[in-house]
Amino acid sequence: MSTTIKRIALVAVAALGLGVMSVAPSQATNTILKFEAGDAMGTDVRTGFGVAGPFNYVTVKVDTAAADYVLTTTSTFVGQGDASPLGTLSSDAKSLAMTDTIVTGIRVATPETGTVTVNYWVRTGGVLASTPAQTVTITVNAAKQSGTYSATNTKAFIVAGETNTAFAATADATVTGLGTANTDTATATIAVTLRDALNNVLNDTVTATVISGGANVRVVARADSVTALNTDVTPGVFSANALTATDGQALVFVHPNGTTGPTVIRLTNSAGTEIAQKTVTFSSTTVATLAATVVFANINGTGGKAGAVTVIAKDAAGFVVPNAVITATSATTASISSPSSATTDSKGVASFTVAAASATATGSSVITFKTGVATTTATVRAAGIKATKLTITPSASTAEAGSKITYTLEVADAAGVLADGDYVAKFFSAPVTSSGTAGAFAADTVTVLAGKATAEVFVPFIAGKYSTTWTLKGTAGTATADLDAALAGTKIVVDVDVTNASADAALDAANEAATAAQDATDAAIQAADAADEATAAVAALSLEVNTLIAGLKAQLSTMYKIIIKLKNSIAAMK
Repeated sequence: MSTTIKRIALVAVAALGLGVMSVAPSQATNTILKFEAGDAMGTDVRTGFGVAGPFNYVTVKVDTAAADYVLTTTSTFVGQGDASPLGTLSSDAKSLAMTDTIVTGIRVATPETGTVTVNYWVRTGGVLASTPAQTVTITVNAAKQSGTYSATNTKAFIVAGETNTAFAATADATVTGLGTANTDTATATIAVTLRDALNNVLNDTVTATVISGGANVRVVARADSVTALNTDVTPGVFSANALTATDGQALVFVHPNGTTGPTVIRLTNSAGTEIAQKTVTFSSTTVATLAATVVFANINGTGGKAGAVTVIAKDAAGFVVPNAVITATSATTASISSPSSATTDSKGVASFTVAAASATATGSSVITFKTGVATTTATVRAAGIKATKLTITPSASTAEAGSKITYTLEVADAAGVLADGDYVAKFFSAPVTSSGTAGAFAADTVTVLAGKATAEVFVPFIAGKYSTTWTLKGTAGTATADLDAALAGTKIVVDVDVTNASADAALDAANEAATAAQDATDAAIQAADAADEATAAVAALSLEVNTLIAGLKAQLSTMYKIIIKLKNSIAAMK
């Protein structure tokens, strides 16, 4: 397009008031065309937001603009600036030619939901540039977005204890604690982050109210959270509030007040809209029941197995009791030593380290756990670590190609299963498989629980026998620290027959197809033979017919000759 044609086109746009199509701005950041300060500005000066309405608008400005320029919009201009009129408005109000370098208060109509753009075009020597120098985009929503509370964007999470770092939480914790009144240390902290519909900070009042159960609450703005850790709660305060200051965040501290059972705290904003409900469970200090869980039932060595038994403490109402001291006594100390006492955590669980009386100790012992009048028991056994029996069995002797097989290792000595734990490089080296792939128990560490360990592998995709060979450590006939002499240096071979149903079906189909093809071939040969026989019969018949015709022709020829002679004789007689 020539300069003259381009000039004519752009002048026509300005004169007739035609809207100019939005083109991507040539600059990464707007320095001249911007949203007016205080309006619904987005995360940068190129994006903003408005509310749809017949008389609604968003305000933009130009700052240090060129001496001659044109503003265009996909909507309409409903105000030219702070000292209107400053420029020439087109008849359809879609373009505005201006010469003032700084103009504020330029209003852009936002009558309907959707997107509105405003472009800044520089005009030099009366010629408008071919592309806009800068562009702003306005997203027009059905309702106000900026400063409007958003349940989706607002977050509230509860954590255990009194802390000002709860804003790092991404999920609610299950919080329990003693119901004993405590004005100094909170049992739970709730972090509230208020956001508007644009996910921007929303400063508002957060109110925390105990709506069931019993607790005392404090609410502080995050800006005051450091001071808040050194502040006590006021007894009898069941509802409290605080303004979130400048970051939209507040902390709610929940203190026990002597009430036991679940306590529900309701969080609301200044409009009374519920932000969330959070629960803290307070228990009695008196333990009514204990329940033991045996995690590791077979123990070896005096070093002990951490977490071998866990015990949960609950009060008469069935709520867990934290900070309860539980003692443990072994009935048979020749087998299992009495564990040290342990204290329940915030979930009411105490973890016990259990040790055998010696490295060679055998036999079981009943351990009694007690606090106050509550008791429970668990049975733990002193076990060996040297195998006299070691077997490996697959979950199936036949498997479909590519399927998963679980191999189970069982180890025991004459007294029973070996001790629970990780056996590192104790039994065998990495196995050798017929497929060349890593087999079961290829890693050095074998984790044994109740005398068993498992490993999963996928068998090859090729049908046939999949074989795995484990060579036990040591020299045949010579015991090691971990293997009896009868096991050392021996091999364990496990075979699994791998089938391929799809391949077999394909082979069967191919065989059937081959049989059908052979049958068709035989039928074709038979048809060909029949055709040959028919051809021969036709040939013989044709020969016979030809012979008869030849004989008939000869007879006719003879007869013709006789007739001619007879004719001649008659003629001679006349």
